[in-house]
Amino acid sequence: MKDIQIAGCGPSALACATMLAKDRIEAHVHERAPILAPRFTDSFQVLENWTEETPFPQQLKAAGIAADFFCQPVHKFLAYDEKMRCFECKSKQPYWFLIRRGREQDSLDSALLQSAQHYGAKVHFSSTLAYENAGIIAGGPSGADGVAMETSFDADLAEKTCAVLLGNKIAPRAGYAYLLSDGKRATLGTAITDDFSNLVSYHTKAMGLFAQEFSLHIPENPQTKANYVNFFLPKTAQQNNRLYIGEAAGFQDLSLGIGLRYSIQSGMLAAQSILQGQNFDLMWKKEFSQKFKIAAGLRIALESSGNSGISHFLSGASKSDLREYLSSLYRPSMLKNSLASIAMRVRRNKNCNHGERCEWCLKR
Repeated sequence: MKDIQIAGCGPSALACATMLAKDRIEAHVHERAPILAPRFTDSFQVLENWTEETPFPQQLKAAGIAADFFCQPVHKFLAYDEKMRCFECKSKQPYWFLIRRGREQDSLDSALLQSAQHYGAKVHFSSTLAYENAGIIAGGPSGADGVAMETSFDADLAEKTCAVLLGNKIAPRAGYAYLLSDGKRATLGTAITDDFSNLVSYHTKAMGLFAQEFSLHIPENPQTKANYVNFFLPKTAQQNNRLYIGEAAGFQDLSLGIGLRYSIQSGMLAAQSILQGQNFDLMWKKEFSQKFKIAAGLRIALESSGNSGISHFLSGASKSDLREYLSSLYRPSMLKNSLASIAMRVRRNKNCNHGERCEWCLKR
């Protein structure tokens, strides 16, 4: 089998290269930056653990991908509505895993890079791969359907903390702000899908609310970075004999924007499709399609529910096992299928510029 050229060096690309190289396929990963350059650096993010039974770290190990990075299970979650009413949510099994992103030795990105290189994948930095020479496209999002800003700094919290602020006064159209911390370092983030020009204002307000609630001391010039994400429903992840993975393919959770697990899985599936000679579209649709459509319906429900609906949602989560509650939201039902259909119609009435690979961009 000929060598595989991969454009991009994010988690999906490195997971794909690892699996190819492990099976003795020559994999070349091309990164334009001179060093490993994840979109968010030295910050905390999460790997969700409610859409599947098997925890994702176990899936990585089973696939032969190194999982020796900072990865802490989280069982407790604090959620606040726009009036700063707190809803404490808990789960027996972890509902997500707290991970570190960046170039640090214990980050997810460094672990995936080391894993790919361990099996013999060639990672080329300061290398721009021409589109026509790429077999796999993993260059990240191509447009801005949502934007996020993160601020990371040293913290002094008594314990590991995960919290979220939800409400249209905090961020429009069911956007949210979050606090993730291992107790010694913290990441404050704000994610919105509308009114992008006021992102800094929303983020500043959220930082103030979190600082007051948790007695945080935020330095004057903290490390802050903003980036954008794609939210679209993929029709296909194949075009001109090239495979698209990660956010380049639109693999993202459309309800809450927690799509890192999908991104890595898509790279693994792309490698399997090459190694096994199977159709990539059939493989990812079997794994993701139903979840994506349900998430699209949940996004519409959140956006239209208003602040009282969001408070009701948080109240329900606090009265149940959080992981089981979130898992139940992703189980198929007639109502969720109807919501997904509504989401399709609503989105098609708006400007959508993702191209022919997007199901939302199709003409009726």
